Amino acid sequence: MIAPALSLAELRARYGALGKLEDLDGERSFIIRCITFDSLLKFGQTVAQDFATTRRGYPWQVDRLVEMHPALFVLVEATWPGAVRLR
Repeated sequence: MIAPALSLAELRARYGALGKLEDLDGERSFIIRCITFDSLLKFGQTVAQDFATTRRGYPWQVDRLVEMHPALFVLVEATWPGAVRLR
């Protein structure tokens, strides 16, 4: 597991500024894996790895991920900037 690049205090403050998160109707997106601060800590690195995988293999899908929740996308990327899924 990669430690967050942001301090826990900064991460908690930035996460709190997002307000209440809700997943998209009829979809299971990365938002559900970050729905609480604890789940962000637990699954955030995996979400960041998924973003990196999407960027490499399906770059045309990145905009769709960003559109789901731009601020959360940016926060995950800032928190785990070097996350890459190892195979």
